[in-house]
Amino acid sequence: MHPVILVPAARMDSSPTPAGPRPATRWRVRDVTTGDLPGLGWTGGHLHRDYIIGMLTLAGNGEADYLAVCGPDGGPDGLGAVEYTASSGVPWMCMVQVSPQAQGRGAATALITALEHRARARGYLQVELGVEPDNVRADRLYRHLGYEQVRTERRSWQEAGPGGPPVTRNVTVLVLRKLLAR
Repeated sequence: MHPVILVPAARMDSSPTPAGPRPATRWRVRDVTTGDLPGLGWTGGHLHRDYIIGMLTLAGNGEADYLAVCGPDGGPDGLGAVEYTASSGVPWMCMVQVSPQAQGRGAATALITALEHRARARGYLQVELGVEPDNVRADRLYRHLGYEQVRTERRSWQEAGPGGPPVTRNVTVLVLRKLLAR
């Protein structure tokens, strides 16, 4: 088990809220556990829960690192993984998401930074991820953190259908890569 990583408080976020600017938060990053499952309703429906369980299995087998970023209450406010099984040999960062109440407060940056550290600790010099072209906020964050587009790629996954069975979503994603510091 890896140690918990404490991340310094993010700067004050000036995003408008009814109460004014949101206070800075000190984020803690740790491994996701099965004990987190009951509190992850914000992540999506039953299909996404199945993906989470699958990622926990990969992490348990050493094929991935699956991390949670936690605020003061200790529960996960964000999740993300880096898989080490890509045929390209380059780790693939995936499933990065932050709860609505933690967005804009440095949680995603803390999570991504911790995932990069895990990949680097395993000896990898770069990491890749995919972002949908219409996810402008995430794309802007990744580029701010040093990611650069290297190609586009078709990806597909199952999502809950509107009131019915799962549907397959096929999307062309921007594949971004970052060279990790030595």
